[in-house]
Order: sequence, then C-alpha cells, then structure tokens
Amino acid sequence: MEIGPADAAMLDQLLEISGHTEDLEHRDFVQQHLRVSNVSVAKAGTEPVGYVIADVSFFGRWFVHSLYVAATDRRRGVATRLLDSVSKSAQGIRVFTSTNLSNAPMHALLTKDHWSFAGVVGGLDEADPEVFYFKG
Repeated sequence: MEIGPADAAMLDQLLEISGHTEDLEHRDFVQQHLRVSNVSVAKAGTEPVGYVIADVSFFGRWFVHSLYVAATDRRRGVATRLLDSVSKSAQGIRVFTSTNLSNAPMHALLTKDHWSFAGVVGGLDEADPEVFYFKG
C-alpha cells in the first residue's frame, strides 16, 4: 500500500469511499482541500482505499479533519498508515483530531494508536459531543 498526495481527478473515488457521493457540502470541502494539497490517499495498486484531510488550521497546529477507509479495506491498517503520514508531515509538532462521542471505531483506533485525550466540546452536534485527541 502506498500513501501519497491525492489529486483532483480522484474526487469521485474519494467521495465513494466516504459514502458522501450526494453530499454537496462534503464534495465542496474535499475539493477545497484537494486544491491546496491537503489530502493524502492510500492506494492498493492503483485504486484508492482511504484518504485523510489534514492541515495546519487548529491554533497553528496540524488537525485531521477527515479520515475515511473503504468498507472492504477496514481493519487492515489503512487508517493507521494515513494518520502516520500526517504525523510525519507534522515533523514532531502535535497533531489534533476529533470525533463524535458515538464514533466507537474511531475512539478504538485512536486509543490503539496511542493518541491522547484532549477534551470534549458540547454543542457542535446535538446530543453527540465532540471528543478531541492529540498525538506527538
């Protein structure tokens, strides 16, 4: 598996992986990040199997906005490799991310990968607080 920069031609494939093919807001979000090279993709051969969107937008620190792995490729280390690629880009600077309290698979991944709990913010999603983590 290779991790590298995604390009604009991959947009529809990335949206398919995330399951947001009909979500115009998510499409715009991914397109914006593709334009400025903030999207890394994991490929098995020539096929994208996952992607991560990260940038330096969280109080001058790296922040992982989105992490998606194709359903058929989950539990194979793809998400860990994508998160590791962000940590390498950060060059020793802390990397932050967040997920809803209800997202048990993401909490398990972050715990297994030794991310540290940073705090909880309520009021972003009704009745589903956002839990923040950091690594580095």
